[in-house]
Amino acid sequence: KTFKPGGNVTRSELAKMLSVAFDLEGTSIYDDIEGHWAKGYIEDCGEFIPGEEDRFRPNDEATRQDVAVALVNILENKKKRKQSIW
Repeated sequence: KTFKPGGNVTRSELAKMLSVAFDLEGTSIYDDIEGHWAKGYIEDCGEFIPGEEDRFRPNDEATRQDVAVALVNILENKKKRKQSIW
């Protein structure tokens, strides 16, 4: 319930933002998200955010690289899906 514009964002918070913003649905499975508040969001977009095999590291800070790679992956995926419809 706080606003911290200069604060850092965790990987789980990034997953929630991307999942909601892009209306993502997925089934990514990671060993380290069981019981985590963002488990559903991570499952929805975990495939787009770089991880380590079966570990998502939800409480680590999201890096600029995480954000950039995730956005490129999501936009490329949306573009491919749109092209396959036509």
